[in-house]
Amino acid sequence: MDVGGTIDLAHLAEQVEILRDPSRRLDLDAVLQLPPQAWQGYHDRILRFGYSDAAWWVRLNLRNGGATPRHLILQVGEPQLDEVDVYQVRGTQTVARFQAGDQRPFGDRPLHSRAVAVPLALEAGESSLILIRLESADGVYDAAALGLWDSGTFEKKQKQETWLWGAYYGALMALLAYNLLLFAATRDRNFLYYCLYLGAFGLWSFGFLSGFGFAWLWPDQPSWNNAFDVLIPGLMQIPGTLFVVYYLQTRQRSPRLHRLLIALTLLVQIPSLLLLVQTTGAPQLHAQMHLLTSTFIVLHSALTLLYLVAGIVVLRKGFRPAIYFVLAWSFLIVGGLIINLLRLPGVLPVNWFTTHSVVVGSTFEFLLMALALAARMKQLETDKRVAQASEQALQRDYAQTLQQQVAERTGTLNQSLDRLSAALDAERIAKDEQRTFLDTIAHELRTPLTVIDTIAQNLLLDAGDGDTATLDRYAKILQASQRLSGLLDHQLGDDRRSLVRNQIRRVRCDPAVLLQDAATAAALWADRHQIRVCSDDLPEVVFCDPDLTRLALRNLADNAVKYTPSGTRIILLGGRGGSGGVWFEVADQGPPLPAEEVEQLFNRQFRGSNADGTPGKGLGLALARRMIEDQGGSLNLTTHSCAGLCFRIWLPGPDAGDAVGAP
Repeated sequence: MDVGGTIDLAHLAEQVEILRDPSRRLDLDAVLQLPPQAWQGYHDRILRFGYSDAAWWVRLNLRNGGATPRHLILQVGEPQLDEVDVYQVRGTQTVARFQAGDQRPFGDRPLHSRAVAVPLALEAGESSLILIRLESADGVYDAAALGLWDSGTFEKKQKQETWLWGAYYGALMALLAYNLLLFAATRDRNFLYYCLYLGAFGLWSFGFLSGFGFAWLWPDQPSWNNAFDVLIPGLMQIPGTLFVVYYLQTRQRSPRLHRLLIALTLLVQIPSLLLLVQTTGAPQLHAQMHLLTSTFIVLHSALTLLYLVAGIVVLRKGFRPAIYFVLAWSFLIVGGLIINLLRLPGVLPVNWFTTHSVVVGSTFEFLLMALALAARMKQLETDKRVAQASEQALQRDYAQTLQQQVAERTGTLNQSLDRLSAALDAERIAKDEQRTFLDTIAHELRTPLTVIDTIAQNLLLDAGDGDTATLDRYAKILQASQRLSGLLDHQLGDDRRSLVRNQIRRVRCDPAVLLQDAATAAALWADRHQIRVCSDDLPEVVFCDPDLTRLALRNLADNAVKYTPSGTRIILLGGRGGSGGVWFEVADQGPPLPAEEVEQLFNRQFRGSNADGTPGKGLGLALARRMIEDQGGSLNLTTHSCAGLCFRIWLPGPDAGDAVGAP
């Protein structure tokens, strides 16, 4: 190839021959000794070796047919090439040797260029053999263009590329800053995850894709190149997945897809971390590197495709802003697919778009992502207005329903109040009728009782010193009539009706007098019964309702006389109780009751088996218990040393209520 004239060859690969070295062990001397038929012609515009475990040699013959020396710049491929060795051979002598690549220190490069570039010098009429050795540690060969330029043309080209990359990174920085401000203003995590993903992608492209990181930031640490190539893409998927699941709300809209996204994101990190260990640690077998790289590429690609699938699924479910999301990932996926297919010989044509497909695809992706975020914000605002309108409608409906329910409840309450008022009126009428009835009964009973009392007194006067039995019968008649008259006066008077009264009157009383009164009342019914009163242990004063207590004690004493055999003994006794209280007992020697009857003894209208032939309604014990309990006391059947039944009354001390008056 004659380079004596003006040189501006961006696609020199069409002029070369190639040699495959499966063992990766051939050196320059061994290659120079190979026969010509070992070399193969190459007819593509760029070097495309794809995925290969071998090393590759490239041969090119140059001749300066001009009259002046030529100083040219040979550029080999892109920044991603691992190892590049360039030899200039004149005859049998190697006049120049250059070693470069992103696995070697950047300072060893003959020219400060992000892609490998070496100077070539040819004297007038001189011919030189250019040999280039390419090797990839992980078996992935990116498409590599060969270019040959004059030094001035090369510098101009470098400036143009730097300006284009600067515009690209400037746009990324502007998007990053803008979305960070939006996150600070809205606190919407979508913007945060988008910024993290955008920053990680920009860092990866700056360190690996464009080669500026190696040239400017870590020129003496070539191991960082592979670290960026495997670690950053893996970590980049974490904020990428967070953005996807949060933006699309996959947890709510598609739980299975959500779990698959999370699982695959975590799975991608495994080969990424293993590759990081392989590239930064001790040298490993090439087969291991190739396996890990292939696994990482497959998982990374699958996760990226899953992003697109998630967007399509959510879009089909009615989330309209997902259309920008789907378009964004489609551009990036297409760009990544093109750059991977470009590595394979003869699959895609070589032009500016295919060689820069990742840059173009990522640019459209980030712009569309920004639109997607704006659309989502608009959608959220629309949803908010709809929700507010729905809430207001619900509030109106609720207010109407509540008003209706209040009206219904008010009507029901008014009806209940009317019924209650009617019931109270009926109760007042009933009480008035009851009072009238009781007044009538009291009035009607006083007349015959007065007659009985008068006759009994006359009989006693007329009997004079008659026989004792007759006098005793007359006395009992007189006492009974007086007792009944006292009951009418005390319990059915205008100021004291026990059956309709509103409160208990606890006053100071002499408990011995109450106990003696009960014994005297019982004596009227006695048939040779021996009635004894034991009141020595009683206090001098007890606080109770004397009328109710007197009636309860009389009832118990009367029952003891009525339901026990003639001539048996009846004991009435009392004593001091706890907390200042007092107790009374009425015990007899009558026959015991069966156990099943004892449990029902205080039930209204219950009469025991021993009541046959004895007049009564079964109300006395129930009324007596109520009279005692209304005072805060108790009345129960208990045991006693003598045979028969024993009823015990307990009344509380003065602290149970205010004592008023005197007995």
